[in-house]
Amino acid sequence: MNIQNRMDSSLMMDRAVRKERQKLRSHTKSYRVSGQGADNSKLYDKLISKNQDADKTGTDMLVKRSRYYSISEISKEVSKKAEELLKEKDIDKSDEQTQKEWEEDVTSFLALHNTLLNSLKRIDTDVMTKYAKELQSNAKEYEKALEEMGIVIDDSGAFSISKEGLVQSDNEKWQEFVKKTQALSKETQTSAKSSLDSITINRILHGISYNKYGKES
Repeated sequence: MNIQNRMDSSLMMDRAVRKERQKLRSHTKSYRVSGQGADNSKLYDKLISKNQDADKTGTDMLVKRSRYYSISEISKEVSKKAEELLKEKDIDKSDEQTQKEWEEDVTSFLALHNTLLNSLKRIDTDVMTKYAKELQSNAKEYEKALEEMGIVIDDSGAFSISKEGLVQSDNEKWQEFVKKTQALSKETQTSAKSSLDSITINRILHGISYNKYGKES
């Protein structure tokens, strides 16, 4: 693959990450720290810096509510993108436009997977840690097949596209990987939503409500 194609693969991954972050930003409006929008990573960093001690003692649930909400939304997006990829099992990838669309879908799926894994690592609970480890274990199981497709896994479990770009390889293994990832993302979404609901109910029972910015009122 020539230098231009390598640059295109890198840019495609970057664009996918930005695109998915933009989508997720629209989902977090009711959980803003202030009236100004912020993507998940900035929201996390701001909350952590201001509420680190409170979060450790469990006296401030705003951080956990925000994280559980984000995990629920991200895992839902992973599942939706996985469903799209599974439907593409028998499409003709010899067509240049079809191949391009497939590459974009795969890249978007990998970007969402990375975001979900990173989000799970940001909340220190046994259940969420378990799901993070299961996602990493699933990726490790199919590491060889993924590498043959041009998908690289680093030590943290994050995906990236190799310099050579995406290539057609063992489609059966790829489909298995996507199906298992989808199943894990659905379990993660259910668990995160349940935890979010529990926190909300607990706060309501104690007479604490939230304003439109997700702050106690």
